[in-house]
Formats: sequence, structure tokens, C-alpha cells
Amino acid sequence: MDWDRTSAICTEYKDCGVHRDNVRHTVGYPTEILGEDRASGLICGGETVAADGIFCLRSCVAPAALLPGLAAEGGHIRVDRGQRTNLPGCFAAGDCTGRPYQYAKAVGEGNVALHSAVEYLQEMEARE
Repeated sequence: MDWDRTSAICTEYKDCGVHRDNVRHTVGYPTEILGEDRASGLICGGETVAADGIFCLRSCVAPAALLPGLAAEGGHIRVDRGQRTNLPGCFAAGDCTGRPYQYAKAVGEGNVALHSAVEYLQEMEARE
């Protein structure tokens, strides 16, 4: 697995606390995630950013506006127990998936989502 891929974090504030060589932090409002079968970048703050992974912090835009076809219930992203959405390769965790809005829940769901994402990538790699 290639761990040298680039990720993008889009926030409305200048310092998101993540400082890594392979993570690009962009300040602004995310308007679109680019790519067909997998993420290739996003448009954030009027800037196009190339990335293999996309993380949008804070509820600054409706998820369905970024990812057409993303299933939601009651204003939250619908996920299964593996934090998988209805879109292959798309995972969600934390406040965007519903109550309770607590750090402990977000951390636990984030951990589950990470394991599910790694499993998904391994399955994709095995198909290639």
C-alpha cells in the first residue's frame, strides 16, 4: 500500500493543528470534491487542491452538496456499523453521522472508519 499519498483538509480557520508533509491544509469553504471512482482533489476557497483523501472539518456545507447521491437521514450522513456510507470508498464519523455530539463518539467512530477504509483499500489493491 502506498502511504505517500496526499490528503487535503479544508477548514474555515487558519490552523487546524495537523502539520504533515503529505497533508495540505486549505482555508475556505469546500464547494466540490473532484474525481470519478475515487477522490482526486477538491475545490476549497476557490482553489483546486489535488488530493487522494479529503477531510472537511466542521459543518460548513451539506454533505450531499459535496457528494451527490450520499444518503442522509435527519440531516446526518447514513452509515453502517463499519462507518461506510452508501457510496463505495466513502466513510463518515463523528457529528456528521448523528447524536450524541461527543468527542468520545467521534474518536470511536473515527477508529472504526479508519479500519474500514484500510480494509477497503486492501480489497481494491487485491483486485488490481
